[in-house]
Parts: sequence; C-alpha cells; structure tokens
Amino acid sequence: MHRKYTRAALALALLLPISGASQSAVHLAGFQAYLFNSKTGRLSQDMLAKGAPQMGNVIIGEFASVSTLVVVRVELGAQAPVPQKAQIRLVAVESGSMPFSANQGKRNDRTILDKTGILGPVNDKGASYVGFWLDNTGCHTITLKAFLVGVRDAAPLTGVLPFTCYE
Repeated sequence: MHRKYTRAALALALLLPISGASQSAVHLAGFQAYLFNSKTGRLSQDMLAKGAPQMGNVIIGEFASVSTLVVVRVELGAQAPVPQKAQIRLVAVESGSMPFSANQGKRNDRTILDKTGILGPVNDKGASYVGFWLDNTGCHTITLKAFLVGVRDAAPLTGVLPFTCYE
C-alpha cells in the first residue's frame, strides 16, 4: 500500500512542473503595424517588417494615414489552450519631440493608448494575435510596450514606430 501512494505522489510531482511550464511558455513574440489609408480605407504592409518604407510624412504621403493598427503576436505553442484570465496590455507613448521639424517646440511625451485586450483562439502554429487601434498618428515617434496580464514570469515586449515629419 505504501508503494501505491509513493507512485501516485511521484506521478503528481511530475505533472505539476508540466502545467506550470506550459503557462510560462506563453510569451509575447512581436509587433506588427499597419497604416490605415485615409483615402482608400485600406491597410498598408507591415511597417515594422524588414524592408518596409520609412515612416516619414505619412500624414500627407502617397499612403496618407493618421491611424495605425498595432498587432501584438503571442506564442503559446501548438494546440496549447489559452490560459484563463490571460490578457494583453498595450501602452503607446508618443514622443514630444519632432527631430526634423522646422518647428522644434518642446512638448511633453504623452500616453496615447493604455488598453487591455483579451487573447483569442490559437492558430495551428500556436499563435494568437491581438489588435489595438492608435488614433492621430503620423509625425511623432511612438514607443510601444506590451505586457501579458494574468501570466506569471512573462517578459514585456517593447517596440518603436519611428514616425517623423520633415516640415
């Protein structure tokens, strides 16, 4: 009888780290950013991808845009369940400076978004995507910081949207 309890305790001990490991394996994997074309209603290519055009004068350029869709990619592992209560918080802070502008007036940095969104279903590669809308974008650099809420030991993710205006 003692041996039966020992095996059960050993089996339980082996299972506990697995369930904890699957939760800590959840991590923020990257940002994507798409400009919303004010003239056509279409989204640009991912402006943070390799080879994307520079983000100067986007408010008046060929793809005139004053809004940006930011997408946060979360990796959970193939066929992994979404942890209960897991959410993504995105904080977007607009820089007060316009380094190439003729009007170099000093402005304070300002938070343009501080929002939490829920994780949706996971695709067959183990990823889920959460979108956030940024209004009034285009001339000031925006620093992005994403956090996993409700998941222990998850590192935040940071990124930069290098908007600038040359006038």
